[in-house]
Amino acid sequence: MFLECLMAFALGTWQDSDKTAREAYQKGDLTQAEASWKEGITLADQSKDVEPGVVTCMAGLAMVSERRGDKAESERLYEMAMRNLEASVGRESKEFATYMPTLALLYDRHGDPHHAEVIMKECLSITRRSFGDGSWETIKCLRSYAELLRKSGREVEARALEQQARDLSERHYEN
Repeated sequence: MFLECLMAFALGTWQDSDKTAREAYQKGDLTQAEASWKEGITLADQSKDVEPGVVTCMAGLAMVSERRGDKAESERLYEMAMRNLEASVGRESKEFATYMPTLALLYDRHGDPHHAEVIMKECLSITRRSFGDGSWETIKCLRSYAELLRKSGREVEARALEQQARDLSERHYEN
């Protein structure tokens, strides 16, 4: 156990690896980003930091796969991150809900708007229960859902959701 702790200290933390990976990703160095996120997963796993450690680094690897054009691997990695998150904090948790729009937008970018919409509906439901109907999180979720609908050419439905977001914002934040 002492040796594992010493090794983790020598290697740094998952946050250090995540920072290095993000910098490499921004520069377009996908090989370095991938290696750093994989190292981050190992470090987070060793420290039993599933959320946000393992989840964050897996989501990063999903971004690398997507940028490389490997849609299937990107979806697999992000879904694996979500399963880890669900096991760690529960499907009805605030933390789980905050990751859902990114997964929905990923499916939409990959040409699966139906799957994306199913996820956004569930996200909105969880967000309303977890944060409350008038929360900023619910308002952001409504706006993200509207954006998704607009991309699918469903303008009337998108405007209705945006109106709901405006109404909630006015009622709860603009007094």
